[in-house]
Amino acid sequence: MEATTTSNTSILIADRNIAERRLVAIARAIEAHKNEQRRKPYPTRSEDLSLYRRAREILGADRI
Repeated sequence: MEATTTSNTSILIADRNIAERRLVAIARAIEAHKNEQRRKPYPTRSEDLSLYRRAREILGADRI
């Protein structure tokens, strides 16, 4: 029974680590997009601003 619990815990930790890596990758992609948009001569689209705001809400302001 204890081996099963340890195995399940390892699987949960691995799944959490994968999810965290994916969230970090998404945050980096959004930040790269945001920086790229700043260099363009036209204003940022409202859709982009909504995406940035929602990402901050989900990931926390310190990530984006």
